[in-house]
Amino acid sequence: MFLLIILAGTITGVLAGLLGIGGGVILVPLLTTAFHIPIHHAIGVSLMTIIATSSMAAAYHLERDSIDIRWGIILASPAVVGAAVGGLLAGRFSQRALALLFASLMVVMSLVMVRRLRRGERSIVPVSPPASAEASDVDETAGTPIACQELRLLAALGILLLAGHLSGLLGIGGGVITVPTLRLLCRVPLRVAVATAHLMLGVTASSAALVYQARGEIPFLLTAATVLGALTGSPLGARLTTKVRSRWIDGVFVALTFALAMRLIWYSP
Repeated sequence: MFLLIILAGTITGVLAGLLGIGGGVILVPLLTTAFHIPIHHAIGVSLMTIIATSSMAAAYHLERDSIDIRWGIILASPAVVGAAVGGLLAGRFSQRALALLFASLMVVMSLVMVRRLRRGERSIVPVSPPASAEASDVDETAGTPIACQELRLLAALGILLLAGHLSGLLGIGGGVITVPTLRLLCRVPLRVAVATAHLMLGVTASSAALVYQARGEIPFLLTAATVLGALTGSPLGARLTTKVRSRWIDGVFVALTFALAMRLIWYSP
């Protein structure tokens, strides 16, 4: 079973690298339905996996001075609070209720992506930059924050509070919320937004993981196997982004999330 868990983590890492997401939306239902792991434990494992993969990516970007530390600290603060509250709230949900809530989120994501695919839009904002990201943003100054207006800053703080809450409650990264917030509200360049999001996701997940660990919901061997697989698969998925058409990737993700959502609803205890 240990090797199968590593394989599941690798598959999640590849898909996460391809799609530019944290992977929790795939990993949690996969562990729950395929390996019959209690969903609270699956969420705890997902959070630890997000910490590992985000930390690795953040270290890479930090060496290249791509992270805006100022915005990372400002916007991570409400996310950390939201994640801790979400983790505490998750402990009050039954496995069935949490599974249905997670499945509902997956169905909504699938429907939104289908709508955007029909319009010919790219449905996911990347959390892992493509190989061409640096070339496309060479004229932007890394690490230099662009001032937000007060209303935009308040909106960004509120959105990140919600993103952190979802991360702690459901074990998802929240990068698809964080990157657009940095881009649209704080006017941070794409390369810097992607890099800063990695730092924020790791810190946010750490806050929630402490809550799950306090309840004994992060099994060590399961976490080790999943993290090992994810760290192996994520770089591979990132490299494949330049070789696979984005519409095919999004189509596969829509089908996979919808199928996992239905299985989660059907098989959840």
